[in-house]
Amino acid sequence: MCVSIQHRKCDKVLSIIDAAKGFRSSQNAVLVKKDLENILKDSEAVIIYNKDHLTEIESQYKEEKQKLEQICKDLISKVNTLESQRKDELQKTYSENKDKIEQIICMFEGCKHSVENEKAILEVCFEKASETQAMIEVNKIKKQIEQHQVLLEKNRNCRRKYSMHVQDKDLSNVLISNLQNALQVKCNISECELKLNSRPISVNSFNRFKRLGKSDDYWNMGTYKLSFQASSDISLFGILSYGPKTELSYEVDICLNHNSATLAKLCKILKKEDAKEEIIEVKFDNPIVLTSCTNYEIVITRTPTGIFHYGEEGYLVIQSHGTTFTFKKQSFSYDRGQIPGFLFGLNPKTN
Repeated sequence: MCVSIQHRKCDKVLSIIDAAKGFRSSQNAVLVKKDLENILKDSEAVIIYNKDHLTEIESQYKEEKQKLEQICKDLISKVNTLESQRKDELQKTYSENKDKIEQIICMFEGCKHSVENEKAILEVCFEKASETQAMIEVNKIKKQIEQHQVLLEKNRNCRRKYSMHVQDKDLSNVLISNLQNALQVKCNISECELKLNSRPISVNSFNRFKRLGKSDDYWNMGTYKLSFQASSDISLFGILSYGPKTELSYEVDICLNHNSATLAKLCKILKKEDAKEEIIEVKFDNPIVLTSCTNYEIVITRTPTGIFHYGEEGYLVIQSHGTTFTFKKQSFSYDRGQIPGFLFGLNPKTN
């Protein structure tokens, strides 16, 4: 766009037609086509896996229901009420898991349908459209690929496996007063390997401090806050935290806030042996997408308070993997702190 007050001739202007020459055979176009194929394969793999798993947990439901009925038949009449309660819990657990899996199937069937349409559009563009039209459509599809990739990243639990069972503890020898605790519906969740072909978002990190603090009594406060913003849209996977100096275990609450709203909250036990070079990686359950040039705040609260390692001579501005992070000067001591950096990924660009 020309912003000159007085019109002048623009030199070295490249037309869109010239810019689009040879675009269909370019690495950018080939990569987009490859990404679509990988996401399509991944969507199909997730759908097949979860459909098979849905059949499996349905069989579990039937088997465990029969087991529950047989257990309850062996109990006295007063247990009939408990039987009804536990059946309801089992039904609820099954329904919740069934709904989750069906939601994932529906979500990725929609993703698959979208990718198939986008792939068809891309093939038509490559066969019949002009180079300019092909370039425009590819740029549109790149934005859709970003959404598909974010969908896959946010739904890593699509590979979880639910295993339902009814827990019993020799009920014939258990007093009636203990029946509520003796007969419970459980559902164990385990992570199962499902190989995906689409490119994951690389997780990067950095350390904003020049050196490790040496004082033994300086950093023992229970709460630490850090305000920051990033120059690019990023996915925040977690933070880096300095570990404790003592052998005690500390319960740590970590909150990510924006405009007084909590975007993510995590509770974790930090131990000295978890640290690598005195730094511990603390990851959120799911990555949080952060908007560029927007202020966010990380708050760490430790219980009990204790002596932790800390960093000194911290940068207020630091560049990492093409993104500039700017930290707000804190009132208590901006060049010392407990958070040396973040675990983050760069969101794909749309241009």
